[in-house]
Amino acid sequence: MHLSPMHCSIFPNFSMLWQSGNMRVWHPRGVGETEGWSWCFVDRKASPGHRDIVRVHDLQRHGTSGTWEQDDVDNWVQSTMSSRGFVGRQVMQNLSMGINHEIKDPKSIHPDMRGRIAGFQNEINQRNLYGQWARMMKGECPVVPGANA
Repeated sequence: MHLSPMHCSIFPNFSMLWQSGNMRVWHPRGVGETEGWSWCFVDRKASPGHRDIVRVHDLQRHGTSGTWEQDDVDNWVQSTMSSRGFVGRQVMQNLSMGINHEIKDPKSIHPDMRGRIAGFQNEINQRNLYGQWARMMKGECPVVPGANA
């Protein structure tokens, strides 16, 4: 099996956008507020010219006036605000994209990795992250697949 991470998170607050050469650390700052720190990464063996191209490209996508990030952030803010509105509170949301599909797939277990992995389009990462967070907020021990109890 070939692993090619796209967007991934490592609990509790580290994320990578692998193809973009971008990594993030998330800092909760209060109810409804999160601060994100972002860094660009590139192979240290790359030429100075290539590193500069990657850096500029990252700024153009993810920087303060980036073409990718800023419109996405506004979409997420607007989605969050509208889900809190009167109409949004009346509608049940389906947040179960692919739920339990990974359990049925024998390829979801990788011999060198703990936990489960899933295919291209799924929400396994988000479900596991928030499940782990909920357990910790209740004072329960985190679930670590493959760890000795």
